[in-house]
Amino acid sequence: MTAAKSGEMFARSEIEATEALEIFAREVGTEPSYEAWQAARVEFVNGYVMVKPQTKGDASDKAFQRFKDRLVDRFGITVPKATSEAAIKKAAERKAKEEKLVAKYSDATPTLLRSQIEACYQTLAKNPDSKVAKAQATELAKVLKIKTRDDAKAERDELKAAKDAVREALKDCDDLYKIEAALVALQ
Repeated sequence: MTAAKSGEMFARSEIEATEALEIFAREVGTEPSYEAWQAARVEFVNGYVMVKPQTKGDASDKAFQRFKDRLVDRFGITVPKATSEAAIKKAAERKAKEEKLVAKYSDATPTLLRSQIEACYQTLAKNPDSKVAKAQATELAKVLKIKTRDDAKAERDELKAAKDAVREALKDCDDLYKIEAALVALQ
């Protein structure tokens, strides 16, 4: 019977998570202003901490990050960027730093970067105090993330477009057999 209770609790948590996404999406809209997004983010974090008061450090911010990722995947909401002069300057500095880093490894493929990261970790396994290996592994991981970010974004955009097309087709379909077949295919 405890397994059944676990199943019930898990199902309820999935339903509540979906409802939470829908509520937040309705509040901020698909293209919120930075100020509206930040206000909603602060409210989310406050609500999260109210339910889980034992939350330490930046756990609530990490929870919002997970929530935001699901929100973007599900509803395609555009997360606004800060518009203050300082934020724009900082973003430009980060971009210049990234470009310099990518230029340093311009000939390195993602496969080569992964093998270099692996070599760094092997070095760290032999010598855990190696600051050079730690720094190099961190740098290589950043470069790999930057180089694969565009591919990952393109894949997410393609998936979002396909999901939108399925939703539209589902709205227009009145054939129960086709809907049931689609449901079977998607499960």
